[in-house]
Amino acid sequence: VLIVGLALVLDGVIEYKLGVKSARLIKKFLPIYGFMAIPLVLICIFNLYPVWLQTILSCKDFNLKDGVWGSKWVGLYQFKTIFTDTLMLQVIGRTIYISVLRLIVGIIPPLILSVCLYDLKSSKMRSVFQNIVYIPHFFSWVVIYAIVSAFLTPNGVVNNVIVNLFHGEPIDFLSKPELFYTNMIFSSIWKEAGWGSILFMASLMGIDKSLYEAASICL
Repeated sequence: VLIVGLALVLDGVIEYKLGVKSARLIKKFLPIYGFMAIPLVLICIFNLYPVWLQTILSCKDFNLKDGVWGSKWVGLYQFKTIFTDTLMLQVIGRTIYISVLRLIVGIIPPLILSVCLYDLKSSKMRSVFQNIVYIPHFFSWVVIYAIVSAFLTPNGVVNNVIVNLFHGEPIDFLSKPELFYTNMIFSSIWKEAGWGSILFMASLMGIDKSLYEAASICL
């Protein structure tokens, strides 16, 4: 009875505020709104609420005993500490540098790869190569690190080649600070180059074939 009564009151408010025509449309699509309400509630619970809770936590001196709401409110003190600490500023600066470096360097390999795949005449060979270069994108970074470690450790594949074929000394690639950026950039390129080439491939596929004919005539 309470649910029916609330529904009638809500119906009356909608008709009064929006008019009869709008109310009829809302009634017509009410089941669809009901289906939309379920994912909307899930988004609010699992996406919006954690963000709001983390924002509150960032302004508090969190204590596990007192909980989120019982902890002392400190305002922007945590942010002041972050942006005045020398080590933290170095971390932020290096993070920005790595992001920009990955963005700039990561554009070229997918572009070259997409052109090479586009120029393949055999569709079967193209699909095989595409599947091979797309696979690393679906690996987690833990798996990527395990693969890179298997290649670059002192007992890895690369050092075995250096020692056995070239009779050189093994190099610990993962322990040298000067090789950190190189290892990270190349592993990132290997992981994402295939996936990034999809956008360039889509652009190349959308080019009108008549433009190629016109260009060949001009040449």
